[in-house]
Amino acid sequence: MTMATILVAEDDPIIIGVLVEALAGEGYDVAAANGAAAMEVAFATRPALALVDVNMPGMDGLEVCRRLRSDVRTQAMRLVLMSAGYQRRAGMPDVEVDAFLLKPFDLNRLLTIVNDLIQDSESR
Repeated sequence: MTMATILVAEDDPIIIGVLVEALAGEGYDVAAANGAAAMEVAFATRPALALVDVNMPGMDGLEVCRRLRSDVRTQAMRLVLMSAGYQRRAGMPDVEVDAFLLKPFDLNRLLTIVNDLIQDSESR
């Protein structure tokens, strides 16, 4: 059985490397892209879940999440928003995500969130 595909939308090559290695180690197929390119990858690969960094050049993660949620091809995708300096609060822009991770994140916590969201989406 092929594991789900996960999109990593991130601009930091070190974080991309860590996430790709960790997720591949869990058996997932992983695609990585930055900003607007993440949209093209999402439409082409139809991942089950996307890990999206808030601060990316060109198109930020909030806009990536908005567009993924509004497109019929990707609206069911699970979205995890990640940020080093962006605190989730009442004033956060209206972006529907399944989870929020503050960087630096604990890798085991991230994998637990990813695995739980993937299992939940597969059981629907």
